[in-house]
Amino acid sequence: MPEVLIGTSGYDHPELKGSFYPADLPRKDFLSFYSTKFNALELNSTFYGMPTAERINSFYERTEGKIKFTVKLTRILTHEIDGLWKNRAEEFKAAVIPLIEKNALATILVQFPESFGYSEKNRFYLSDLLKELSPLPCVVEFRHRDWIRDSVFEGLSKRDTGIVFCDMPQ
Repeated sequence: MPEVLIGTSGYDHPELKGSFYPADLPRKDFLSFYSTKFNALELNSTFYGMPTAERINSFYERTEGKIKFTVKLTRILTHEIDGLWKNRAEEFKAAVIPLIEKNALATILVQFPESFGYSEKNRFYLSDLLKELSPLPCVVEFRHRDWIRDSVFEGLSKRDTGIVFCDMPQ
């Protein structure tokens, strides 16, 4: 039977003290406690800044190896794309090596903004980005509805890349 992973997007939510986290639990221990309840976690802090191998390894260590991680791709590769993106993709890949070595990487979440519409330029960028991130397991989340088409699903499937659908009001 396939492994079932259950987790949340992020874990550092002080507003959950007293409801999910024990009221007397120090914030520095949130991740360790979280790993006693779930077996998966989306690291979304990596979206806001380029992660380092040391920081990624610290997440793993605090969970004592109990968690499989989805690591959100940094926004400089999805929202703020520039001419140095290939170097930054290599830097990101190097940062997640500790999770790969410990078999704790579930996937990389490549989340594009709604402004990343379906166009020839963006299709080529997506293809090139997935090649650069290879062999990392990736899933893509589009926020622009024009990406939701059979040809995109087929292209992602050929690249062994999953798709994420966000449950949003519209």
